[in-house]
Amino acid sequence: MILVVPEGRKVRPFYIDAFEAVISNHRAWSVPGQVPTDRLRFDDAFVACNAAGKRLCYAYECQTACRGGTTSPISFAKAKAMIRNCNVAQKAKQDGEYLSKTDSNMTCISKGLPLFNMIGNVAEFVQDREGNSMIVGLTYHDGQKPQADKLLTRACEQVVATSGEYPAELYSRGVGFRCCTNTN
Repeated sequence: MILVVPEGRKVRPFYIDAFEAVISNHRAWSVPGQVPTDRLRFDDAFVACNAAGKRLCYAYECQTACRGGTTSPISFAKAKAMIRNCNVAQKAKQDGEYLSKTDSNMTCISKGLPLFNMIGNVAEFVQDREGNSMIVGLTYHDGQKPQADKLLTRACEQVVATSGEYPAELYSRGVGFRCCTNTN
């Protein structure tokens, strides 16, 4: 787990998994060299984090971690570098899927933090402050969408489900998760 100490006082420090989660025996694992788990429900992610002694991250935590610890939205000026360095719009298949392994894109890390694939590969289930499901980030196919350059410049801020909620009974390809814990 990586300690994130946000700038300012809006967000308290927290720990976040370095890699997207893999579920094994109903438990979340953050390990290099694995294809992250997708095709799951929000409830599956929630339970897997709890089984690991952690919790599902809050949206603002994933966004803060993606920004490198800053609580203010940032813009990525180099969308083309993100396409090159992160799993966004890759066509090469691994293990029969478009998902990359958790450590495949060693240059796709958060600014100043060793957090892998905060942008691309899988978008991530998170919870809002009331515990409702949300999805943040980008998936491997977002680089192919119309106006992808605009989408990629706001990658940390992207909420995939426009309403901010995702039906718990649905499974989603390209949506994974990672876990967090408090510092105290």
